[in-house]
Amino acid sequence: MDGEPDRKLIARLVTLLGDDPFHVHVSRAFSLGDAARADAALAEHHLGKLALLSRRKVEP
Repeated sequence: MDGEPDRKLIARLVTLLGDDPFHVHVSRAFSLGDAARADAALAEHHLGKLALLSRRKVEP
């Protein structure tokens, strides 16, 4: 993976999801100003998704 969008992969994902709703569990959220803390969390053996939020304050 090179970080570039893959049209075939996205089309497959859309087909698999169909019209059904889905939920992505985010285990921790960081404000954009805390990006270094988010990066440090990734360096740990971190399971789950992290989110960087650009507009609202995140409670620790």
